[in-house]
Amino acid sequence: MKSFSYKDKGSMAIIAKFKAVVDLPKGFFKGFLAWLTWLFIHIIPLVVFGNKAKVLYNWFWSFFTNDPIYD
Repeated sequence: MKSFSYKDKGSMAIIAKFKAVVDLPKGFFKGFLAWLTWLFIHIIPLVVFGNKAKVLYNWFWSFFTNDPIYD
């Protein structure tokens, strides 16, 4: 059996609209670029295009209306 090995990929957090922090093994940044990075990284793992489109629509709707969608 292969032994377990943990690889730290870093940490990310959204603080507010257009504000986030990203702490990666090779660097740290914050602000709007970190916010876009957070959004991008969380969309990539969705397998089906329809899921990505639905999540993006829900995020944009919640962002611009300040009203979450529970769909």
